[in-house]
Amino acid sequence: YQRRVRASFMTSVEAKQNCLAYLRDQGIVFELHEHEPVFTVEAQASVLKELPGALTKNLFLKDKKKRLFLLVALSNRAIDMKKIAKSLNATGGIRFGDEDLLFSLLGVKQGAVTPLALINDSERQVELLLDKSLVEEDHPALYFHPLSNDATVGLTIQEFKKFLELQQRPLRLIDFTTLG
Repeated sequence: YQRRVRASFMTSVEAKQNCLAYLRDQGIVFELHEHEPVFTVEAQASVLKELPGALTKNLFLKDKKKRLFLLVALSNRAIDMKKIAKSLNATGGIRFGDEDLLFSLLGVKQGAVTPLALINDSERQVELLLDKSLVEEDHPALYFHPLSNDATVGLTIQEFKKFLELQQRPLRLIDFTTLG
């Protein structure tokens, strides 16, 4: 696998295979669920409905200062962009980052956004924001796309933390119950 598993000529299948190889080579234990391509959390939930654990929504965001964020939250979590912006001290608010920027930094397209794409952000330009309940509640697994929306990877929180440590990513937790 390549450290940077995204390249403009690489297909999503190749990116997925490289991502999975990276996880295996790092000793990260995961379960793989292949399925038809899904483009929304609702579609993903319909194909994974029998799996125990937390399905996530993953939002690529930016603020007026050009700070970049990857927000990973429970799939059923209501996201109030104004409250998130306030918690990040993002004057002028936050909005979704465009697909070209998403692809250039994380190597994925809309519909396949995932924290596993942080392996492509070698310059650490994107800050990870994690829903506190993903870490503190007892979920048997957390589910993410492996850089392609035709599969989903299940990781325990311990394995996900191991992945984040390898990426040298701190856990910045967002408590949605106290956002105000």
